[in-house]
Amino acid sequence: MTSTVYRDDADTVRERLEELMAMRNEAEARCNVGARPILVRRACRIGAGAAGIAGGLLTLGAGAFSPWHGSGRLHAMSPTKLLLGTWVAMAVGYVAGGVAEELRTHLPRIASFQLTSSPRRDLERLRATPASVDIMARAARSEAWATSLPLGALALSMPLTIHWTLWKVFMGGFGELDTSFDRWIGLSVAMTGLAHLVLFACALLLGRKLAAAPDGTERSVSSSAGWSALLYTTLASLFPGAVLILIPCAVTLVTGLVFVPRAFANAGKRLAAERETLANLA
Repeated sequence: MTSTVYRDDADTVRERLEELMAMRNEAEARCNVGARPILVRRACRIGAGAAGIAGGLLTLGAGAFSPWHGSGRLHAMSPTKLLLGTWVAMAVGYVAGGVAEELRTHLPRIASFQLTSSPRRDLERLRATPASVDIMARAARSEAWATSLPLGALALSMPLTIHWTLWKVFMGGFGELDTSFDRWIGLSVAMTGLAHLVLFACALLLGRKLAAAPDGTERSVSSSAGWSALLYTTLASLFPGAVLILIPCAVTLVTGLVFVPRAFANAGKRLAAERETLANLA
C-alpha cells in the first residue's frame, strides 16, 4: 500500500514538473523575444564603440607622431583621414554588432534549467528560479560595455569632429578632402592631449558606475558624471594650456559643453529605459 502511494505521489510530482517546465519554456521564450531588441541594440553600440575607440586612438596617435608637412599632401597616416574613417568604421561596427547578436540567438544553447535525477528537488528549484534569470544575466553582462565603449568613442572623436566641421564651414568646402586640418589635430594633441584622455577615462568609468547603480538612479548618476567629466577635462587642459593664456582651456570647455553633459545624460536615460523594459519581462 505504501509503495503504491509513493508511486502515485512520485507520478504527481513528475506531472507537475512537466507542467511547470512547459510554462517556464513559454515564459522564457517570451522574455527572449521581448529582450532581443535591447540585446541587439547593445551589441550594435558595443561594435560601434570598439571600432570608434580604435579609430580615435589611431587619430590621436597620428596627430602626435605624423610629420607636419608644409605641402599638405595626403599621406597614409593623415589624422584627418583617420578621423573621418573612424565614423565609417563605427557605422560598420554598429551593423556588424547587430548581425552578430542576431546570429547568436539562432545558435543552439544549453538550457538555463537542467533537470536532475530528483524530480522533487527539480520542482523546488524550478519554483524558486524565475524564467527570466538567464536573459537578465545576459543583459547585466552587457550593460557596462554598451555604455562605456560608445561613450569612449565619442570622447575621442567628437571634439575633433566638431572642430573639423567648423574648420570646413569657415575655412573651406566639404567637397575636398585635404590634410590642412592635420596641423590642427597635431596642435590639439600637443596642447590638450591629456584632456582627451581624461574625458576618455571618464566615459569608461561611467559604464561601471551605471552598471552598479541601483534602478531608478541611472539618470542622476549619469547627469552628475557628465558635468564632472567636463570639469575634469577642462582642468586637465590647464597643462600645458595655462602657459598659452588659457586659450586651450577655453576651447576645451566650449567644445565639451556642446556634447559631454548631454551624451553622458543620454547614456543614463537609455540604460534606465532598458532596465524598465527588462523588469517588465521578469
